Amino acid sequence: TESQAFNLFPNPSNNSFELSVTEAGNLEIYTSTGTLLDKIEISKTIRYGDNLQSGTYFIHYKSENTSKVFTWVKL
Repeated sequence: TESQAFNLFPNPSNNSFELSVTEAGNLEIYTSTGTLLDKIEISKTIRYGDNLQSGTYFIHYKSENTSKVFTWVKL
């Protein structure tokens, strides 16, 4: 996994995060307790999180060649 392939910012954030990837894939958004909130297809960049409450979230990204988990904090 190349670090340049992913960019999630800002983290932490008061509103939403933006995630940029170099390979199309799928995102799954989980709460800190493991509840699945959303499944999203992503091809380049997505902005997400405006509707979420303050807390810690796990952003699972999976493509054909890559799998990565981000921890994101909404203030």
